Amino acid sequence: MKKLGAFLVGLGLVAGTVFAAATNTATSVNAVGFVKRTLPPNRLIMCSIGFSAMVTNSIDSIFDGQLTGGGDSSSSDIIIKWNPATQKYENAWKVQGTGTPYDNKWYVDDGSFPPVSSPMKFAPGDGFWIRSAQVVTQEVVFSGEVPNGLLSTNQIVSQMNLVAFPYSAKIAVNDPTNGLTSCATGGGDSASSDILILWDELNQQYVNLWLVQGTGSPYDGSWYYDDGAFPPNVATNNLEVSQGFWFRRNAGSDTTWVAHRPYSL
Repeated sequence: MKKLGAFLVGLGLVAGTVFAAATNTATSVNAVGFVKRTLPPNRLIMCSIGFSAMVTNSIDSIFDGQLTGGGDSSSSDIIIKWNPATQKYENAWKVQGTGTPYDNKWYVDDGSFPPVSSPMKFAPGDGFWIRSAQVVTQEVVFSGEVPNGLLSTNQIVSQMNLVAFPYSAKIAVNDPTNGLTSCATGGGDSASSDILILWDELNQQYVNLWLVQGTGSPYDGSWYYDDGAFPPNVATNNLEVSQGFWFRRNAGSDTTWVAHRPYSL
């Protein structure tokens, strides 16, 4: 895509802080918090917000003053969301440094001029990617109100879903309160099971988990690493605050993920 100036002139969690949420206890329904994410140079991180927006959940509000843009999408950091209905990615880029009215706002990465404002919005259960196009490390801060509903529901379609634990708390992948076991369909091998796909930021690679179910064995009802081992190795991963992941639904039907609030208000 051409640079805007030319037109006008001729996707690891650091030790962040989550106020009133990191200890699984919050002191009021108005508790607010934040978490910092490190974005290494030229890397991808998989994220979620983890909080309810205090003003608006639009991309321009959530990422106001954050990340680095450019005169074209190739020089800009990119926000990448997955559309479960179309099973396709939707990308947004930030215009910056052009001296035009478009600066410091986010736009659809489709090559249009004038650029089309990105309609992206973010809820606590949404997962997404941030791709750095920079040669320096950056930090991103997610903040807002600590989600206070007793239950949170997320529709999981019968294919790929880029999702997140919808509360601002770390929780083990096999913790029953996160709802992932009850909504998924497991099997006697990974090919017949729904799959959770976690992103290893350090090694920039995926870690796959599958659910053992219906075998009558002591392994039933837990998530295991999809590494071919027998006996299977139980997954010990945590779902961190602001961590997105894939839920690959293989059962041939949609399901509803019901997560229980893991902290007191």
